[in-house]
Amino acid sequence: MQKFFKTAASTTSTLLLISTAVVAVSTSAQADNSSADTGYGAGIHIGSLGVGVDGSYRVNPNFDARLGLNSFTYSRDQRQDGINYNVHAHLKSIALLGDFYANGGNGFHFTGGLVDNESNFDGTAQPDSNNSILINGKPYTSAEAGVVAGNVRFPRVEPYVGIGFGRPSSGASGLSFTADFGAILASKPSYTLTATGSVPGLATDVAAQQATTQQSLNRLTVYPVIQFGIGYHF
Repeated sequence: MQKFFKTAASTTSTLLLISTAVVAVSTSAQADNSSADTGYGAGIHIGSLGVGVDGSYRVNPNFDARLGLNSFTYSRDQRQDGINYNVHAHLKSIALLGDFYANGGNGFHFTGGLVDNESNFDGTAQPDSNNSILINGKPYTSAEAGVVAGNVRFPRVEPYVGIGFGRPSSGASGLSFTADFGAILASKPSYTLTATGSVPGLATDVAAQQATTQQSLNRLTVYPVIQFGIGYHF
């Protein structure tokens, strides 16, 4: 799980470089644009919640309402508590947020809201070089264990707090750079482990392994959010 956050942060660095160029272009465009201010903005972003789109509306000079949709899938090999998994990640979330601009400007802001996090991770255990799968510290052959599968799911609706930069809902029409840094709180994921084998002792070891891995995941009390994007003000 921790490797996933590192991968997402590395990916967002590419967009950050692109966004730097966008800021330069948008600054020039805003100087020449005299269209009416609609109070609406939209954008695209990438980060630890996946790739997404969002729309924002300027309620007043100090407050914006924002709706974001995120989705992404990927696969990778990962080791967790002695078991090698082929993991399939399915990221999907909806965020309803409020952005507070203390000075009524277009830059730094505080963010709070709710995130409906439907993300989940499915993993199928892979045998080692000895054709065995370690479950609760005990080796089982592939024939004995059958298909061993794990699943990680997050609680659905949880609070989000963070800070950010950028305000696509305000200013002259054109492109702008956006960024968000925060966390989904109390995000303890739940873990289930199953095995299709029926040899004696397997069910007991599967239950013990599930409890051990769940204990490890209970340390994840927050889901970090790092997000960079490009916004457009209409």
